[in-house]
This record gives sequence, C-alpha cells and structure tokens, in this order.
Amino acid sequence: MHRLDGVGTMGIEVIDAFKDALVELLPTIKELIDENRDAAAEIQDLRARVNALGRVQVQEPGKVFLGQAASTLDKAACLYVFGNDIIYLSVKKLHKQRVRGGLTPQQAQRWDEFASFVARQKWSLDRLVTVMKPLQELRKMAGRVTPEEQASVTPEQLHQWGQDYLPGLPLLSNYFELLACLTRPGQPLVLLPDVSSIIKEPLQAGGSG
Repeated sequence: MHRLDGVGTMGIEVIDAFKDALVELLPTIKELIDENRDAAAEIQDLRARVNALGRVQVQEPGKVFLGQAASTLDKAACLYVFGNDIIYLSVKKLHKQRVRGGLTPQQAQRWDEFASFVARQKWSLDRLVTVMKPLQELRKMAGRVTPEEQASVTPEQLHQWGQDYLPGLPLLSNYFELLACLTRPGQPLVLLPDVSSIIKEPLQAGGSG
C-alpha cells in the first residue's frame, strides 16, 4: 500500500511539474501564435499590393508599352551583337561591356557596327542612353505583354503616351524615329526580320539628336 501511495504521489508531482512547465511555456506559445498571425497579415498585405499593382498596370497600359520601346532597341542591339535573342542586355550595359573588354573580338566588332548605325542616325551613345533611361524605369514597374499586344501599338499611341507619362523629355520623338528605322511600318514595337542588315548598312533617314 505504501508503495502504491508513493507511486501516486510521484505521479502527482510529475503532473504538477508538467503544469508548471506548461505555464512557463504559455508566453512563448502565445508569442509564436502572434508571430504567425503577423506573418499571415503581412502575406495578405503583400498579396493586396501585388493585386493593386496589377490593376495599375491594366489602367495604365501606356507605361508598359513605353517600357517596351526601350526593350525593343535593346533587343535589336543584342540580336546584332550576339546573333540571338537569348542573351539580353540593355544598350547601356552592352556599351559598358565593350569599354571593359567584356565582349569577344567578334562581338566587340559588331557592337562597334551598332554604334556606327546609331551615329549615322545623328545620335551619340551617351545621349541615347540618357533618353532611354526613363523608358527603362517604366519597364521596371511594367508587366509582360504578349507579341500580339506589342504588334497592336501604333506610332501615334506611343507618341501620345510619351506626352502623357514623360512630358518634356527631350528628344523622345527623335528616339521613336530612330526606333522606326528598325521596326515594321506602323508597328514601332515589332522589329523587322532583316534588322541586322539594316544596322550594318548605312541609312539616309533617321532622327536627329
């Protein structure tokens, strides 16, 4: 009997010790619950911001397409320098790669030919990079567009969006003229199939800058 009483007393002591430990853990458990609740709230807030950004993009498609106006010239340069559209660098970064010796001899030669094309259109690379920068800033906040959507954009729309979102930007109209040398008539965001031959051969027409 005494032995059973001892076991019973020991069991009570274990339960009491467990209760004490649980009481000590309660603040920690509550803190973890609160942290999870805060994390869930942050995730919900992030989702709301993403959805809001998506709505802004739908409401302001002009910003998306102005960003594509920079991407289109970047793509033309990469196609010419690398021979494919797998590698993507901006005109500015390509220029830096040339200066730093980051291009192969063949790529460097083709970049120099692209720079000559730009010069024939009466543009300096520095000025071109300066005009493209605001367009690239719009591209950072813009979503992706389909080829069909790009093909639907007209020069008139591009000029109007430029006035709406980048008013007073010097030489923006001239930039669109430069872009027109490499894109299909009436489709300023669609490169010509023979864009490389156009870059290599001297042209008489072009923007002034």
